[in-house]
Amino acid sequence: MKQHFSLPLWRLTNIRIYYLMTIVHNCWWIMGNWIFFWTRYMTYGTLGLIDALAFAFGVLMEVPTGAVADLIGKRKTVIAGMGFASAGIAMMTFSMNQYWMLIGFLIAQLGWALYSGAAEAIAYDTLLDNELEDSFEDVISRSHTLGIATTVTTVLLGGVLYNLYFQLPHIMWFVSFSIGTVFALFLTEPASDSETFSLKNYIRQMRNGIRHLVTPKLREYTMFFFFLYGGFAIYDWGLVKPALAEFFGFDALAMAVMYSVFGLAGAIIVSFLPAIRKRVSDHSGLYLLTVFVAVPYMLMALPLGYYAVIAFAMIDIAGRLVYPWLSVVLNRQVPSKDRATTISTAVLLGRLPYVIVAIAAGQAAESGGLGTFSLMIGAVIVLLTAVNVLINHRTRPATG
Repeated sequence: MKQHFSLPLWRLTNIRIYYLMTIVHNCWWIMGNWIFFWTRYMTYGTLGLIDALAFAFGVLMEVPTGAVADLIGKRKTVIAGMGFASAGIAMMTFSMNQYWMLIGFLIAQLGWALYSGAAEAIAYDTLLDNELEDSFEDVISRSHTLGIATTVTTVLLGGVLYNLYFQLPHIMWFVSFSIGTVFALFLTEPASDSETFSLKNYIRQMRNGIRHLVTPKLREYTMFFFFLYGGFAIYDWGLVKPALAEFFGFDALAMAVMYSVFGLAGAIIVSFLPAIRKRVSDHSGLYLLTVFVAVPYMLMALPLGYYAVIAFAMIDIAGRLVYPWLSVVLNRQVPSKDRATTISTAVLLGRLPYVIVAIAAGQAAESGGLGTFSLMIGAVIVLLTAVNVLINHRTRPATG
């Protein structure tokens, strides 16, 4: 019972399932070892190409799947997302062939795209139905804390499993998502603004979602999704983080321990997000986080050796605050009927930078040029931050 009280609004079925699916999506058994698994079947250069293709496909799917969620129902979209993700992970786990692994990755990307916009939207709309929308920040903050705590646990266990047998972490990843698919079946559709599906409505829904991101209230934060969340995603989503760790001499077990410690610290910090936002404006806080993302990239251009752990800690811990902070801003500014589309579009912006640089990252890892690559990423983040300040300093909205 104490665990129930520690999670806000656990009594609501959809919120309870949202917490459980958050756990599933953060079962990163493979985080400290996946790069060693994949490079059994391909070079770093090929891995960079596969990452670019798969993430580009995922980016292309983000907005359409968000629009579908708004039009045909978020519950069905979440169930489909979990099913596709499970099937894709199964193919990546058991095929042991780079071509089938790519196909599995594409299917999983479709599943994650279906899930990403619809899951948070179904949670928020459930709170709206119960006139509890003011509690969304507490729910999202606690869910991210829960997710990071799950990551800490599964990354450590994944390191142990990898030492037992290299395929075990991927098998556990598949099992976790299969269980999550069962959880999704118990969701109920919120009584929100539903519409009958049509091509006309589909196109209009996408247009409305995109339109919200360029309004004066959200324009500056839209840019944060691109260069701040996107800058962190370059580090966190694909091959860059493990390749950099290997570049500085860390093996699979060291990565598992390092990521777990960082994840625990991140979980603690994210749990204080509501309190932080009461003392620091959204504007100031997000620019401060930009510093903690850009500076480590520049530091990792130096021959730091094991001291690179300091740079990893800065970007890994601070980066955990970026998405939940931006999510709160977005959900408070966008009406329910366009929320899933708008969230999906924002996530698209955040993933686009990695799609752009993934091939270059793979080539840099293969040629030993990761230091230069890292320096360039940090410099671009600083440049885009300066541009954002210049564009928005006269029309800055107050959301914090």
